[in-house]
Amino acid sequence: MITDLGLRELTISFNPTYIKNNNIKEVLAHTSYKKELKPIVDKHLYNRYVFDKNGRMIELVENYKTSPTSIDSLITEFIYSNGKLDEKRVSDAYGHHAYSFSYNEKNDIAKMQYHRVNDSTSPILVLEEHYEYETLSDTSYIKLYLNQYGKHYQKELYIYNKLGYLLSVEKRMVFGGGFTLQSYNYDAQGRIVEWSENNSGTKMRIVYKYDKFSNLIEKDTYKNEELHYHDEFLYDSKTSLIKAQLSKEVKTNTIFITKFEVVFR
Repeated sequence: MITDLGLRELTISFNPTYIKNNNIKEVLAHTSYKKELKPIVDKHLYNRYVFDKNGRMIELVENYKTSPTSIDSLITEFIYSNGKLDEKRVSDAYGHHAYSFSYNEKNDIAKMQYHRVNDSTSPILVLEEHYEYETLSDTSYIKLYLNQYGKHYQKELYIYNKLGYLLSVEKRMVFGGGFTLQSYNYDAQGRIVEWSENNSGTKMRIVYKYDKFSNLIEKDTYKNEELHYHDEFLYDSKTSLIKAQLSKEVKTNTIFITKFEVVFR
């Protein structure tokens, strides 16, 4: 059902095939937290994930507390065309904006445009980026990022094994010397068990553990080999659907508790 969950703020990636096959319409999530020797406190963070009949997310509603007496919302709509994401529309306290995507003949993203949208005027084009791809072999290719002036500013090298599993992504900035290397390791069943990143000397590492049904049950996040977060995922014994996520911030012993509710069609 879930392919990965973010650290603290419910950054979740859902498996579209799983969502489609099980006729899931919505997933609701609510987060609270507990500091050491303190009672549980409502974090006033509510997320609502809405899917179409193909299992694709079409709407994400995020409600969060901005002050002791104020709750704000961030609404993101996902528009698809010919099976691909065509546009992402975002509404927040500052107004409306949109990201639109164009594709090349291989269905790779070739262009991204960012617009600010005003109800009284035509959309304002704020940013436009282009992307170029260079195939090196059957298991590797390069992605180039071009800015609004048509100049390269970032280069990414993707390397796969012969079975199509992503092994590494190397990112380099043209200016400033920025360099990032991401690496992926898998178990015998093809499940990712470790993700690591070296970002100009800062090292991040995430270790994943699964149960016999391939449900993600634990996730440990390290920074420079120091454990920062430990996550546990609980599933309903009758349905195997995700029920809750418990996230411990090791340094402060703060535990974040996210409860999930699944709505079927």
